[in-house]
Amino acid sequence: HDLTRLDFVKLDVEGNEERVIRGGYRTLQSCRPMILIEIHPVLLQRMGSSAEAIMTALRDLGYRLYSIDRERLVQLTVTPTDLTNILCLPESGLQR
Repeated sequence: HDLTRLDFVKLDVEGNEERVIRGGYRTLQSCRPMILIEIHPVLLQRMGSSAEAIMTALRDLGYRLYSIDRERLVQLTVTPTDLTNILCLPESGLQR
């Protein structure tokens, strides 16, 4: 599908997040949506993936990654080891 606009994506696919990101690479690259993604290290490992692989894929697409800490965003500098929700914002801003 040739989407012309996509503003927000929520990914919670029980360990298949890396596959979804890689499969939607062109759409994510062209539309630059905000992404809310659940990182569950145990489920990722079962599916042959990892939090590090997801973070690398998103950063390669030009996203900055933030954990949601109570009522504020904290830029991620380390790989999460527990269940974590991550907000991914495109570095170049949102396409409108």
